[in-house]
Amino acid sequence: MKAPQIALLLLAASMMSPDSIAGPDAGTDAGPAKVVIPPLVEEATLPAFDAEPFPAEKSTAPKAGEWKEAPRVRLSRVPERVTSCNAYRVREWMKIDCHQQTAGVRLLAGSTDGITLWVPDPDPDGDAQVNENSMAEVIFPVRSGDRRVFETVDLEFGDWDGWGTGSSVLIEERWLPGAKNPEIALLSP
Repeated sequence: MKAPQIALLLLAASMMSPDSIAGPDAGTDAGPAKVVIPPLVEEATLPAFDAEPFPAEKSTAPKAGEWKEAPRVRLSRVPERVTSCNAYRVREWMKIDCHQQTAGVRLLAGSTDGITLWVPDPDPDGDAQVNENSMAEVIFPVRSGDRRVFETVDLEFGDWDGWGTGSSVLIEERWLPGAKNPEIALLSP
């Protein structure tokens, strides 16, 4: 928020009478009812993406039905501020989808072998070039020796300075030679 908006909020709050603030009824001691917010699935309760060994043999990319049945998994590292992405695994294949105001997704570095990058088409009846609540989806195989970096590019809307695009989430996948397991991390630039 900008300083003038904060000043207006403080002024409005100071003008409210104490009688107008919601509180317990005068005749009860119970107080206001508590608001119960259901807990989110904690990342720690998800199985690690590398909990099961990766097959040595290459397999074909999973079909849509296989992804629908795929369990959600926990990655090696995800910063707390990245809350809109989910990861799934089928055999040696990973799918990471991020639900945010995505304008595009691209491979910055690494092999293109087997990767699929997807964002939905814009709404033809909408005013914006990209749906406000669109998503990015990245599918890739995880094999020994791999190194890849993907980037989601999101729409950024300003108050007075219009809109633009900016890097939102980096997806880093690497399985270094000699390492027992791969690492997959989401990074927020």
